[in-house]
Amino acid sequence: MIKILINDKCKNSINEKQLQNILKIFLKQLFEKKISISLYITDNSEIQKLNKKYRNKNSPTDILSWIYHENNLEIEGEMVISAESVREQSIVNGWDFSTELIRLLAHGCVHIAGLDHENSDKEAREMLKLEIKLLKKVGLNNIY
Repeated sequence: MIKILINDKCKNSINEKQLQNILKIFLKQLFEKKISISLYITDNSEIQKLNKKYRNKNSPTDILSWIYHENNLEIEGEMVISAESVREQSIVNGWDFSTELIRLLAHGCVHIAGLDHENSDKEAREMLKLEIKLLKKVGLNNIY
C-alpha cells in the first residue's frame, strides 16, 4: 500500500499519480516482502521541525525516511520530502522539479531498504549504485 499526503502549499507542483506509479516500481525492485509506505510532501519549516525532533538537527533537509515495523512478511515505512528543497536542488543540479523529486524518492526508498550513506564510503557507493538502477527503471538515465 502506498499513501501520499501533500501539504496544500505544495499541491500544484506535484503529480500524485506519477509518484504512485514510480513508488510501485521502486518498491517492487527493492522488496520481496509486502511493503506499506507513506509519503508526505511538505515545506522546509515543517521538515526542519521533524529533523530536529528525530535527528536532533535544527535545519531543514530534503528527505527523511523511517522504518516503523519490519518482520518476515511485511515492512512499514515513511518518507517526508521538502518541496522547497526539491525546487532549490533541481536548480542547482540543472534539471526539473520532477526529476529531483524522483531522485529523492529513490534515495528514500533505498534508505528504507536498509542502506545509509552516513555509515561508510562503501555503503554510500552501494546506495548510489542502487539509486541509479532504480532511476533507470523509470527512464532517468545518466543524471549522476
